[in-house]
Amino acid sequence: MKRFSLLSVALLFFAVACSDSPAPGTSLTAPRSALLAGAPGNSPPPPVDAYVAGEIDGAPPSGASAVSAPLGGLAVFDPAAPIPFVADGRFFSNEESIQAAIALGTLTVEAAEQSGHAWLQLNDAPAFPQYDVSSNAKFKKQGERLSGQGTITVTQGGDVILIRIDQVLSFVSNPECGTTRFCGNVVFTATVSVNGGQATPRTGRVTIINRQFLCEVECCAPSFCGPS
Repeated sequence: MKRFSLLSVALLFFAVACSDSPAPGTSLTAPRSALLAGAPGNSPPPPVDAYVAGEIDGAPPSGASAVSAPLGGLAVFDPAAPIPFVADGRFFSNEESIQAAIALGTLTVEAAEQSGHAWLQLNDAPAFPQYDVSSNAKFKKQGERLSGQGTITVTQGGDVILIRIDQVLSFVSNPECGTTRFCGNVVFTATVSVNGGQATPRTGRVTIINRQFLCEVECCAPSFCGPS
């Protein structure tokens, strides 16, 4: 079994997404922050369509059994290897509006710490059918409160790996998400079980990518962005 890093997952993701790319557009090149700067009482931006590249850390090796070996013609799950996954999603953050309000003097930095709100809803990515996301899979940040729920099922070789989201350790959102590729990242804990076996605790992380920026400014293939 090959081992993957989150970077390699993201590179694979973009390689598939950006094949047969149409001519780039320019509808996202004007920064929204410049428009917000002179408008007090801004409403939060709408949610952003997102691509999500994720990875669950491998478990610490425990003896020689951690190495993959053939069994009945199928690869044996390697608990020491990281588990990559990909999903579509919807991402929301009011951080850009909050920063504009701070700049205008209508919101203090102290109040902003409690007013920040962001969430990431995970959905199945049709181009990657080996990853199945539950309908309630979501990460959320409200002020200093972080939460997560749902499951991600990964079919890998002959194994079915169930990832159950537990606690969110950090949720970083980019206030310039509307004008760039990177929207944020989440670090979380999860339990992982293989083929219905005993669940073990792991740590995972996801990177949130702006789908509209990817499709209109950088690329992408019809399977990701729809017909041009």
